[in-house]
Amino acid sequence: MINRIILIGNGFDLAHEMPTSYNNFIDNFWSDINQQLLKSNGKYISDDFSIAYSHTYADGYIYHAVKESETLLKDYYKNHARSHANYANLNLDNDFLFQISKKSFENWVDIENEYYEIILSLLADKNARSGGIEQLNKDLLSIKNHLHSYLDKIQENFNHSEKIVKHIKRFFNEPFKMKDFSEEAKKKIFDEKWEKFKHISLSEEYSTESHMFTDPFDKFLFKNANRGILGETAFKDIIRMNEDNFFNDEVGFPEVITFNYTSTENLYGEPEDFRTTHIHGEITNDRNPLIFGYGDELDDSYSMIEKLQNNAFLDNMKSINYSKTNNYKHILSVLESGLFQVYVMGHSCGNSDRTLLNTIFEHDNCASIKIFYYQDSEKSDKYLETYKNISRNFNNKAKLRDRVVNWQLSEPLVPYELKLEVMEDMKKASL
Repeated sequence: MINRIILIGNGFDLAHEMPTSYNNFIDNFWSDINQQLLKSNGKYISDDFSIAYSHTYADGYIYHAVKESETLLKDYYKNHARSHANYANLNLDNDFLFQISKKSFENWVDIENEYYEIILSLLADKNARSGGIEQLNKDLLSIKNHLHSYLDKIQENFNHSEKIVKHIKRFFNEPFKMKDFSEEAKKKIFDEKWEKFKHISLSEEYSTESHMFTDPFDKFLFKNANRGILGETAFKDIIRMNEDNFFNDEVGFPEVITFNYTSTENLYGEPEDFRTTHIHGEITNDRNPLIFGYGDELDDSYSMIEKLQNNAFLDNMKSINYSKTNNYKHILSVLESGLFQVYVMGHSCGNSDRTLLNTIFEHDNCASIKIFYYQDSEKSDKYLETYKNISRNFNNKAKLRDRVVNWQLSEPLVPYELKLEVMEDMKKASL
């Protein structure tokens, strides 16, 4: 039996037009702050920061304060504020919040990667280590709580497109394709079939065991093996020439591993249709708390972090926090249960999840990795970007090239034409 493992990342939510990216979260956070400042004559205070304008607050001032916070704190806010009739006082308690917000405003931000970059900077600065990591972890906890509240609100109010669900749903249970499989996996499959039928193939007598085989392809192999004196090479050549017909049935019970905190996968069936593991926690389940941090034990600097003998540096390492639930052990049991194919849906496969992805991708039972890529126009897509990220999760590059399905045999998660159609539907619905 071969299993299908479906890896779901943030791009899966985004494919359903669910605004759950870090940029969506940060934009919404500051939009809410902006509205509160407009209502309160420019005064705001929280555990993250406080700001007060001596003059009437104008729409959008806070975005300028975030973008220029370091400069303004050093020059304008601190040194010259009181000498001007109009001034603003800005006090930061969460520097990390402002750092990721500035990057988000400029282009794009990965909060977990930014967190790890600061940890690496603390490694190089002995004087800043102790207090620095304590403050950074406090800042990250506050951001995680804000993110939890935001995603909870988004999920509660989300309306999905049936067109997108209908398109993606067919991938969950579609039959395997032998041409997607690695040569290594094919050899295992062919060897298994040979062991099953060789006593028939090598016999000079007619076999009456056909009733033992219910699978259509096994019945086909039985007929060919029953010719008698059919060697291993000839037998495997028959499989190879007919491999398009090897898999006839739909996949019965795929395993979904989602790296999201949301539950968009519930649109695709009931618990009896597939099993879902929320490896990083769920916003609606206190028994599966959110894991928010970094997960690359393969990085050269990780061993240096462990040698510090300061547990605060490990507080937000994903592999440490996997011990809070049985999720990771369950995934290991799935990997050990037999050959499996991985479907990558909306996961960038970046370094922040490298420890787990390496475990999956380089496992001896991994037969294939198929990318359902993001298509950003009729003529361009992100297949190669995802492939490059996946390559960083492999130590054995020969396995990478054998296991990852090429672009010609892959397809977009949501075709660009369908995305435009859904966006048009959403516009009409809002009128």
